Amino acid sequence: MSNPPEPASIDLAHEADFRLGNLDVHPSVREIVSAKGNELLEPRVMQVLVALARRRGRIVSRDDLIRDCWEGRIVGEDALNRCIGRIRRIAEAGGGFALETVPRVGYRLLETAAVPPADQPAPAKYHPFHPYVLPTAVIVAIVLVGLGFAFVFLRPVPAPTAPNAPTVAVLPFDALGSQDDLRVFGDAVAEQIIGVLSDNQVQSISRAASAGLRGANRDAAATSLGAAFIVDGTVTHGDAGLHVTVHLDHVATHATLWTATFDQKGADATMLQTQVAAPIVDAIRSALRAHYADGRPIEDAPLANYINGMANVREGPAKGRAQKARDLFQAVIAQAPDFSLGHSSLAISSALTANDRPDADDAASLRDVARTEAVLALTLDPHNGEAYIAIYALRPTRDWAGREEILRRGLAAQPDDGSVTNFLANVLDDEGRVREALTLIERAAMLDPLSPVKHAGLARALASAGRCTEALTELDRTRKTWPSQVSVWGATGHVFTDCGHLAEARAALATPPATITDEPLVAAAWRTYVDALEPAATPDTKARAVTAIVTAVQAHVLYENYGIEMLAHVGAIDQAFALADEVYRDNRHPAQIYPSELFYQPSAALWRDARFMPLMQRLGLAAYWRQTGHWPDFCATPGLPYDCRKAL
Repeated sequence: MSNPPEPASIDLAHEADFRLGNLDVHPSVREIVSAKGNELLEPRVMQVLVALARRRGRIVSRDDLIRDCWEGRIVGEDALNRCIGRIRRIAEAGGGFALETVPRVGYRLLETAAVPPADQPAPAKYHPFHPYVLPTAVIVAIVLVGLGFAFVFLRPVPAPTAPNAPTVAVLPFDALGSQDDLRVFGDAVAEQIIGVLSDNQVQSISRAASAGLRGANRDAAATSLGAAFIVDGTVTHGDAGLHVTVHLDHVATHATLWTATFDQKGADATMLQTQVAAPIVDAIRSALRAHYADGRPIEDAPLANYINGMANVREGPAKGRAQKARDLFQAVIAQAPDFSLGHSSLAISSALTANDRPDADDAASLRDVARTEAVLALTLDPHNGEAYIAIYALRPTRDWAGREEILRRGLAAQPDDGSVTNFLANVLDDEGRVREALTLIERAAMLDPLSPVKHAGLARALASAGRCTEALTELDRTRKTWPSQVSVWGATGHVFTDCGHLAEARAALATPPATITDEPLVAAAWRTYVDALEPAATPDTKARAVTAIVTAVQAHVLYENYGIEMLAHVGAIDQAFALADEVYRDNRHPAQIYPSELFYQPSAALWRDARFMPLMQRLGLAAYWRQTGHWPDFCATPGLPYDCRKAL
């Protein structure tokens, strides 16, 4: 007897929970629960897992998966391969099942662990809030900023309510010329944007329907389709190859909220498509997030300023961008004083700027602004998880447990916030809990697929964990999408050197972005560092590397922990500890202590030295480990000359 056909399209909101191997799978909240804890999956990964689990033990073709999970839409091989790879990692981590590839046919999911009998009670379903965070209605009034800060921070967070999300129409870009490559490129960019939106469960108008929106009645037709925003653009031939202009329009008001231009500049067409699509989707996400914040739209002027402020934040630490972002967020809250995201964005940018230059004349006032704006953001919207980033940034870094708890409260308020997740990962890294941090880094990159910082960080974290094949794949994709990002350039050097690809490191580091080109000490430090890692490196080569690294750190153009890690990696242990003593002196400003690189594999020589544990005591980490029982990963390293628990 043949098996009955399963329903094709997978709507996660209506999928029943099920048991798979050692996992309880909850599709509607995108969670898998195991003895190791709870894990959030990307929507598309969960759909593929459901499709395979529906037919467990039977072969599922790639066409089946594309039909069930992408509604038959044409998708690249990379999209499906990423989902399959993610599910394989879950299986290999003790999921109690295996995913078998049947060459040229498809995939088969096989359970390797017994499933509990039907009458056995199922494990409790994971709730995205901590046990002590109970849904409740809270009315907060600020009397004093200091009192308001404490009150807002300590109160319970009620469960969020999700308004009906608006949709977006993405038009195929106009080809300003008769050449076929212009039309093909314009169609491909639109398709890629729709694909990324769909992968992240952002509703968009179908390509066929969007193509019919050209003409004088565009906005009326878009309104009838339920589109709140339209993405439109043009592509033509310029002096540097293809030239693309794009804009994001508000349908109801006919206002243009955001514009950008892109030039090919030697990139191949496929790479340029990704470089164009990434900031467009980012602008769309900012618009959709802000437009119906708290269930009510904001006016075009603050909405445009918010979108452009977030675009400046995404561009990273380029000169002047941080101040420009703060100026735009100031304008947002002046125009829309009840807009919580405007207050939290200003709070975060102010707090992080103050931490980056703690001795500046305006550092104290920036911290005051951050404190005030964080309180206002949470008063207006208790579910604004990102406001907790500012609160976290205002606490001394030696308060390891306190900072961690603040960010966990942020995730309780907004479980799917990629930025809060990423900051919590950074804290765990700083505490030496590298494996736990990597899980959160992967989740943050999944939640925020267009963040160069998060994906560069993921590539680095994978490399430091010894997962070099995945790291190199992630790095390749990230470099193609954000070739001029400083964070991507730095991750490139670390990934290639951590994985022993010295020739590739040397070639990649030879062409730094413009902001690095202005810092010859940074280029010299990296160049000599790679030379010193060569098996045939001479003592003179290593000595030049030590001098270049220390000089760049002391000139404040190379991140200090990078310098310590690089010195350890080339075997300059005494110099590494000397630099650490200088960096972590007792009167060091507490906002600048981020020791994560000391726990990455290139720093392993430091762990075996008697000076390492006293350094950890000075940082307050030893006390944190003892009090919480959250021991760092390096304590399990074979051959350490001490027992961590006894040494402390």
